[in-house]
Amino acid sequence: TVKLPPDAKSAQQKPDPTQRVETVTINAAGAYYLNGRSIGFSELQVQLRAFGAEPKKPAVRIAADIDARHGRIMAVVTELKKNGLNQMDLATEASP
Repeated sequence: TVKLPPDAKSAQQKPDPTQRVETVTINAAGAYYLNGRSIGFSELQVQLRAFGAEPKKPAVRIAADIDARHGRIMAVVTELKKNGLNQMDLATEASP
């Protein structure tokens, strides 16, 4: 289970409903998942490179546990940018 940070009620851009969304999850222990499947960081790099080579690149949602290390999140962001995957967002929990 991943405990997401709360939504700060900021207006986030709605994703294009026709664009595929891939989800990278980082749990509190620092483990990576791609669309719910456990994956090592080097394999994640390979997958992100493949997504970046596609003619219609997917959007990527990062769902990081509130207790995940900042460096793990930034490593994913760096890989996204390196591969031209510029449509990304951070998953949050709705505020009560």
